[in-house]
Amino acid sequence: MKDMTLSEWVAGRTQVEAAKQIGCGQTGVSAMLRSERQIFVRVDRKGELVKIWEERPVGKRRRLEEAQATA
Repeated sequence: MKDMTLSEWVAGRTQVEAAKQIGCGQTGVSAMLRSERQIFVRVDRKGELVKIWEERPVGKRRRLEEAQATA
């Protein structure tokens, strides 16, 4: 098993191919790649997708919303 970023994984295929394996549309893959989200994939030895997940700090959104409300 190997973990890598979504952008590293998609670099070896088209967004349409990636979307089919993830289970979303091409526009979803495009949006994930453009965003600043930390999205990772796990692939098996054959390079097949096993898992996709996002890592983010707990409570970050709340701090951002509070900062925007006071600005």
